[in-house]
Amino acid sequence: MSEPGLMGRLLNNEASVTAVNVLVNVRGKPASAEHNAVQYAYALSEELRREYPQLDVYLLGEVMANATFNELYVQDTTTLLPLMVLLILLLAMFALKSAVASIHILVVVIVSETASIGLIGWLGGALTSPSSAAPIIIVTLAIADCVHLLTHYLRFRQEGILNEDAIAKSVDRNAKAIFYTSLTTIIGFLSLNASDSPPFRDLGNFVALGVMMAFLFSVLLLPLLLMFFPCSPWGNLIQITWKAWIDMCHRNARSIVALTVMILLGSVYGLKKNDFNDDWIAYFEALIHFCVDIIKFQY
Repeated sequence: MSEPGLMGRLLNNEASVTAVNVLVNVRGKPASAEHNAVQYAYALSEELRREYPQLDVYLLGEVMANATFNELYVQDTTTLLPLMVLLILLLAMFALKSAVASIHILVVVIVSETASIGLIGWLGGALTSPSSAAPIIIVTLAIADCVHLLTHYLRFRQEGILNEDAIAKSVDRNAKAIFYTSLTTIIGFLSLNASDSPPFRDLGNFVALGVMMAFLFSVLLLPLLLMFFPCSPWGNLIQITWKAWIDMCHRNARSIVALTVMILLGSVYGLKKNDFNDDWIAYFEALIHFCVDIIKFQY
């Protein structure tokens, strides 16, 4: 209590709370090393709670934060990402009026994701908290590429064009547009290499590689799938729906432009309300065990 180097640092003034500061030397693979350290800390805290039930034990610090990021990434990858893909595929199936087309999209998405993650691993990259968003971005762009090709393909099929000719015309109509879209997206994400943060550089490279894979498999694999497993829409609802939409836009062109300008101005006004900070504790929900420990420790 009389040591000034401890009071207010590792010991509070009432001597009711103390901290044990552990320096973790991470060697070899950082992710697995931190995971092992965290699992040991969990086991040790449970043992302390059993032996000394009158004590409260909290696990805090950078290593615990990294472990929480990894745990939540695994949860999101195994739950949210598949649900998102399933929802998009269902919407694509009803929009394109073809279950086979939706299955083709799923195959392209799986192959694009697998190739991207595999290449990142071979190149020595790592999935970190920022780069964990890359698979979702890649899925979105792969689905968009496929929908462009399938929309024209199904329309040509409705017009009575043979399967092979419909594939060729759809690729010819969309390949250049998809290529330029993918190229500009790749350039945009590669610009993250100018960031001072290595994880954000990983995110940019990961997405750029994934977008390239999505483009290649969309224009190479998808036509082969359509060649061996052709599909046709359930009806002519695609043309009817888009014609009704285009007619509505023509009738209300000025109103749509005015509404767009109002939304744009409102969005610009909201820019100044953005708060730029790096409060990594706020990344988590209050129910996460790591945040619960922080809240209890503070109050």
